[in-house]
Amino acid sequence: MTLLIGNLKKLMMLLNKQSNRNYCQIRSLIYYLSIVIIGTMEYVISTEINDVLYCIKTNAEKEKFELQPIYGIADFRKAFVCPNHSVAVMFQNWINKNDQFLARHNLEVSPAAKYR
Repeated sequence: MTLLIGNLKKLMMLLNKQSNRNYCQIRSLIYYLSIVIIGTMEYVISTEINDVLYCIKTNAEKEKFELQPIYGIADFRKAFVCPNHSVAVMFQNWINKNDQFLARHNLEVSPAAKYR
């Protein structure tokens, strides 16, 4: 298993040096393989409004969380991603206590891979 993880890291370093049309597809494949092999999963805080998926994103200029509509993978890259479930729940609880606007939208913690 350690050998396989090491090979994945070497492959990622090699891909970072190359630029080709398949780069994003290969990188996504390696990402999903690493999730399966290593067993880590990322989480997002999301909700649906009028059948449109929204995820929480950060706005550093305004120093607050905002809703980001997700129409494709490019929009999903702007979402606030938590490294594990407990951290995502912690942020969700903080948002529900401190932001009345976002708390009205029934936020839920979901695996990021569900939307990718």
